Amino acid sequence: KKRVTSAWCSSLRSWDACGAPHAGVRFQEFNIEISLLILGWLLGLLSPRIVSSIKDHYERNLFFKSAQAELLDLQYRLAFVEFILAQKFGVIDKEHLAEIRKIIFDYEYTDDAKATITIIDAILKSSDDNLDAISQNLKADSGYGLNLKNYSTLFIDANGSKISKLPNDIQFKIYDFKNNLSFLNQDINLAKECHKLTFDSAISSHNHARLVNDIKSQYSELQKSCRAVRNKIQIILESNI
Repeated sequence: KKRVTSAWCSSLRSWDACGAPHAGVRFQEFNIEISLLILGWLLGLLSPRIVSSIKDHYERNLFFKSAQAELLDLQYRLAFVEFILAQKFGVIDKEHLAEIRKIIFDYEYTDDAKATITIIDAILKSSDDNLDAISQNLKADSGYGLNLKNYSTLFIDANGSKISKLPNDIQFKIYDFKNNLSFLNQDINLAKECHKLTFDSAISSHNHARLVNDIKSQYSELQKSCRAVRNKIQIILESNI
């Protein structure tokens, strides 16, 4: 009987060595299957969020890059206006002229840009004494007016809801720019109204002279407003998200 029992135990050991599954092995396999099921379930829940997050990130970057392109174009146009206002009514400052030159040169080197840069380069190379003489020579005659237009950011305004998806510091910079642009447009409207009144024949000569002086002051302030908006744009252009 001992020999039979020993033989039977020996055969069990041999069967086990050949790969008979232990209960522990079967439990491990079961755990793996459960883990895979849970992982699949979690991925099913998280996948839409992951895809949505990637999509939001892409759209946010695309919007900001497009907004920067619109602002770059606006900055270019404001640089021209600022230069005209400076030479006709304001103060010609070499430091700001150098900034204007860089904006115009870097953006689009058209024939108009070449002519403006040529004038700016001549002013930048002049001595301080010659600068004063040049400034006086470039001043506008009495009663001279500019055909000013209001400025807008159509793309940014049409996608206003996307601004809230940008980082808080970028949002602040954009709204700060928008406020300054609004102030600029208000100043432009006031200057246009005053210039329009100079053609009113009902105004006395005394009041007409006062209007002309007021317009000069308003144009000088417009130069500062253009510079302020231009600087706000530059802050956004130098930002990254």
